[in-house]
Parts: sequence; C-alpha cells; structure tokens
Amino acid sequence: MNGSSSAFAVVAPNSSLTFVVGNYVWLQLEAVNGRSPYIWTITGLPPGVFGSSSGVISGSVLQTGYFTVSVEASDSMGRAADCYLTMNVQPVGLLPGKLSVI
Repeated sequence: MNGSSSAFAVVAPNSSLTFVVGNYVWLQLEAVNGRSPYIWTITGLPPGVFGSSSGVISGSVLQTGYFTVSVEASDSMGRAADCYLTMNVQPVGLLPGKLSVI
C-alpha cells in the first residue's frame, strides 16, 4: 500500500448522451471507492424518464431538448459524490447518421 486512497466517485457510462424522442432509456450508474449500500438522487431528467434510489435511469423519452441531469450517490458512511450528465433528445428522423423512413 502506498498510503494514497482513491476518492469516492460516481461513474456514468458517458457524460453526454443522445436519444431520439420515444426511445426507451436504461442506464445503470455506478459508485466507486465508497461503502455500500448507496442511496441515489437523480434530478433534471426529461419527461418520461425516471431515476431510482438504486442508481438506475429508465423510461421512454417524451420530449425533445437538452437536459442537464444531476446525479448524487450517498454511501453508508455518509459521504456523497456527484456528477452531471447531458441528455440531448432529438426528434424522430433528425439524429445525425440515421435514416428514418416515414
């Protein structure tokens, strides 16, 4: 052991996420270097998408726009870690590189 310790942190799959309105979202967030169990607080999600106290973001995106999502995890020792995600929700047919047939 070298005497250093890693900080308690929240890990997200990606800090900038792009979806199409109507798509189903499912993301499992992760905390590292803390002591479980963790309690999660997730705010700022687009309509139709919900955050659970177990760190899952899920639901069907109902509205286009840019959403800044705040994520906080608290561990059993009372420590808190947070991060922010950006969710970019595009209308059907406008996601770059995708072709939609109407």
